[in-house]
Amino acid sequence: MALSGELLALHHKEDDYKGDEFLVGTQIYNKTTHMVAGVSNAGKTTLIEHAVPLVENSAMVGTVTDRGYKEDDPGNYVYFSSDHIKFLINDDQMVNYAVHPATGKLYGTLPESFPAKHNFLPTMVTSMKQIERAGFDETTRTYITMEGVSWRGLIEAVDFKGSRRARMEEGITSLTTAEQEAETFQFVRNVLGETGLKQATNDLIAVTVGGEEGYDRNKAVEDIREMLAIAKDLAVRSE
Repeated sequence: MALSGELLALHHKEDDYKGDEFLVGTQIYNKTTHMVAGVSNAGKTTLIEHAVPLVENSAMVGTVTDRGYKEDDPGNYVYFSSDHIKFLINDDQMVNYAVHPATGKLYGTLPESFPAKHNFLPTMVTSMKQIERAGFDETTRTYITMEGVSWRGLIEAVDFKGSRRARMEEGITSLTTAEQEAETFQFVRNVLGETGLKQATNDLIAVTVGGEEGYDRNKAVEDIREMLAIAKDLAVRSE
């Protein structure tokens, strides 16, 4: 869908947005946010859900959106009206926000969305710079990769109800940015199965809270390139 003039203006404002220093900054200045990015079905929300119970004083960040509820939504979504989110953005009460380029739906976070010392945020790579300048004590960047063939199997098994092309286009942007900015990320490789999930959860905790090195960066970039080729292929097939 084509974005309205109002949504285009908000979208263009994203690059320079920063919440009010008093309304936002005084609530987050002593907290850490661990930004976890990855394409659809790579497992970023699942890994966070498994990591949080294992980390003292931690939480998964709640995301506000004006998108309607879906049965497969992650448990961290909070639903507001479009007008209310727009008011919060224009009044500089948001920590960050994004206008989805394909759907025009709004997503973002509020200061109260970060209740713990260690806050795990499943996010898009395009939102990371907003978070980094918001005023947190510390932020970290992690990107979730998978073996290409495993990820393709997951994607092809999901009924996106007509939105697969949009998801793949979003994935292309995410993967391209992750490859271009690979030096700024720590990487965690998610492997299918219970053992793989447990290992990836432990790896996520190690690279975020523990400050350790993640999955080999060169190998992660190989995963990203393989996933990028798949995303491009599936986007074309979804036309």
